[in-house]
Amino acid sequence: MYRAVSDEVYPPLNTNMASLAGVLWYLHHEVVIQAPRKFQISRILRYKVQMRATAPLLRLGMHFGVRLAYDKGQATGPFVCGRTNVTNKNGTTEGFKPKFCGDGAFQDKYLPDLKPYKNEYEYSAYGYNIGCNKLGEYPFPMHPVYYPNAIWYTMPGACPNNLYYNKDNSCQASQPGGYCPGIEPNGNGTCTWNYEEAGEIDLNELVGVQNYDSWRWNHREYDPETDEGVKFSWWNGINNTAANEERVRQAAELFDRRYPYMPTVAELMNPPCDFDFGYFYKEWYRKDGYSGPCGPPNARCKGGIGWVRHEGIPQHPKWYMPLTNSASDDDIQRLLYQLGKNECLRPCENGEKPTIAATSTETP
Repeated sequence: MYRAVSDEVYPPLNTNMASLAGVLWYLHHEVVIQAPRKFQISRILRYKVQMRATAPLLRLGMHFGVRLAYDKGQATGPFVCGRTNVTNKNGTTEGFKPKFCGDGAFQDKYLPDLKPYKNEYEYSAYGYNIGCNKLGEYPFPMHPVYYPNAIWYTMPGACPNNLYYNKDNSCQASQPGGYCPGIEPNGNGTCTWNYEEAGEIDLNELVGVQNYDSWRWNHREYDPETDEGVKFSWWNGINNTAANEERVRQAAELFDRRYPYMPTVAELMNPPCDFDFGYFYKEWYRKDGYSGPCGPPNARCKGGIGWVRHEGIPQHPKWYMPLTNSASDDDIQRLLYQLGKNECLRPCENGEKPTIAATSTETP
């Protein structure tokens, strides 16, 4: 994985990293459009990352979760924060969909709509996983991208919900993150990745600029209004796929030339981003399982619970996420209620009185 940095650098914990194409997309769209460059970025660092997906992700056939944005060492979302049920102008509804929030850290005010989760869903449900997104797909940017194989990643360290200067021992105990140095990641939710440094290249050397501080007064690296530089052409053609592929090729060639004793960039290919939005957020397309009528299961509901336990989950685990073979009858009843199946009500909680008596004697 790769990362664009200034001359001052800190460990890649609670940051976003990228494929080489993903880094160049970022540089092209956000960094070289101004002078001096955004954040004084001057280098591209490379890391060899070892990772292991958590069991909940693997049950969905994924190795990566959603890619959250990080700013100043803090995950800023977007986080799922409940459900929405869109009503069209003609009165029809589209059904339940996940609702997203995120303009800063995850907030406790979201929790009532996230039962049974006690923290942000993205890490509570799946552990501190590495997230990814193919540029052009959720969450950003969701428009055509002309850098093939451009991917961004999320690297959760300790205290992802706090800014970099506010990660005390208490926070680290309650939000341990997924980084586990010195040992092989085991995917248990708090040990999902580690890394080692694998070289760097200088951005000025890559684009052919000498003495950038004086050069920038008489040149412009890239102007998004004209889609070219001033007295400079390396970044010309932001939507030219062939030109972008050539830029990536030159960056890879520079890494290979500087580190001939290491595997080539081609040999250190990034793993494919297999994040699947629909499966990852599947349960938020169901109605709220903690509101509405409650009561004991009738005969039809009991039959459904038995079928889900003995046939449904073993044969079709993706259908019933996040439930596993160890789910309680109440858990399965709640899910069937959310799905509107088998006449199930939601199970009553904390001394609630049943809303409707269970009377059906039907079999499933």
